[in-house]
Amino acid sequence: MDLQISSDTNKRFRLAPLVVVTACVLAYVNAFRGVFILDDFGGIVRNPGIGNFMASIANTSRVLIGISFYLNYKLGGLRAADYHAVNLAIHIAAALCLFGVVRCTLKLPKLADRYRGCETALACVVATVWAVHPLQTESVTYISQRAESLMGLFCFMTMYCFVIGSQSRNGGSWYTASIVACALGMATKPIMVMTPILILLYDRFFLAGTFGNALRSRWSVYLGLATTWFVLLILLSEHIYALKVIGYASSGISISRLDYFLTEQGVILHYLKLVLWPHPLCLDYAWTKAASFKDLLVPGLINMALLVMTLWASLRRNFAGFCGLWFIVLLLPTSSILPLGDCANEHRMYLPLAGIVAAGVIGLYAVLRNRVVPCILLGMSFMTVALLVTMTFYRNKDYYSEEAMWRSVVETRPMNLRAGNEYAVALSEGGKVDEALAEYRRVLSLIPAELLHRLDSGEIRMNGTVFPDSWEYNYSLAHANMGLLLYTLGKNDEAIAQYAAAMRVIPYLDNLESNMRRAIRKRGVAGNSIDAEMAKELLRVRHEGKNAQ
Repeated sequence: MDLQISSDTNKRFRLAPLVVVTACVLAYVNAFRGVFILDDFGGIVRNPGIGNFMASIANTSRVLIGISFYLNYKLGGLRAADYHAVNLAIHIAAALCLFGVVRCTLKLPKLADRYRGCETALACVVATVWAVHPLQTESVTYISQRAESLMGLFCFMTMYCFVIGSQSRNGGSWYTASIVACALGMATKPIMVMTPILILLYDRFFLAGTFGNALRSRWSVYLGLATTWFVLLILLSEHIYALKVIGYASSGISISRLDYFLTEQGVILHYLKLVLWPHPLCLDYAWTKAASFKDLLVPGLINMALLVMTLWASLRRNFAGFCGLWFIVLLLPTSSILPLGDCANEHRMYLPLAGIVAAGVIGLYAVLRNRVVPCILLGMSFMTVALLVTMTFYRNKDYYSEEAMWRSVVETRPMNLRAGNEYAVALSEGGKVDEALAEYRRVLSLIPAELLHRLDSGEIRMNGTVFPDSWEYNYSLAHANMGLLLYTLGKNDEAIAQYAAAMRVIPYLDNLESNMRRAIRKRGVAGNSIDAEMAKELLRVRHEGKNAQ
């Protein structure tokens, strides 16, 4: 049976892609005012190899991202708006592919009788709601998260080509395109590893009926999809450290696989809450390890109930069951037993969100179609999209400046010390000196008393790698940055005290020693006596710290 895409002359089919594109543009039209933030500096702005093709793809498993940033740089230098334009184009393309996947799925024999005549409208609503949902802003407006949206595009392309191929007499070309898209996704971001599994699940639910039938009828396709895993394996060969037993949470505290898994139960519930009401959003959660049985009980029970419901729906091979598995499978690599650098990131919901939106929109239609007139359903859809577009538009304003973004993070996660440091730096760069100093003091006041005693007594002195979100790192960084600010204000004695407080914990922070030497020299101390003066300051500050305890 052929999937009659080209013969569909319905006006809704011709207009639906335009609706998706228009909604995306309205939601993200102000994203072009966004600036470079956080990882953008290391990956783009201060990346010495961004203008060199070979350097841009060296030592990374995300080869296509390196190439895309290289091309962006060659065409427009460091104009942030150019990078935002590419990000938006990728997102729009992903939304159109999702539209195609949903529409083709609803036209399959298994679902055609139930949704005949409304496939295009439902697919349009699913794709539009997914595309303009504020939870997607981190993957679209935050330039460095192009990796997530580009990988998502290749995932949808893989599935779209597979579905068309399964319904076409000339399916070989479509299957080949599906395998190529999957390989490109593997070269974009490792989470693409789950796509061949999703394809097999899709085949079982909507095409073949069983896993056995799927593998027998399309074994060559699955062999091709499986070979794309070797692309990822090769690219990851120099990054195998990500698979170690012990990882590090955002707080800088080591976390076991079990603790990470238990902590993720609350994170998953938070993701689901943001799907229903995406406010407040946060760029940098610094989510800490679950510390009590209470933190685990409620999220664990809710997630278990949702899992049981998904498995029950899966046994019945209905649409909701596949959507639930889509959500679970795509979150497995980041929300199960593999500790990552951060326990929670909103961009991880870029693809999983599609399953929830599809289940919600199509499920709601199935319930209301015989109870509510079509114009009311259309009005509900319009109001939902309008609300989401508005929320996304306003969320994009946080990306207008580093100060605005880090203020939003600090307001949402006040215990995030890295965000506090970044916010203070942004304030000082904006000339808000008093506010910056107050923020540095606030960050220092958040250090646990027990750790503060160990730091001030000199018991802790870091000489190796320190994770950027660790207490020790942020303690020293706040002192170092505050010292630099005081030095620029001409308050040399106060600056020296802050430098000394930083050096007694982490002596190798960038330019820390040279900054302290320069401040001491301003006192008129001779070159041969600077080291002795530095040692004296370190002892004095440590002594003051002990007395403060």
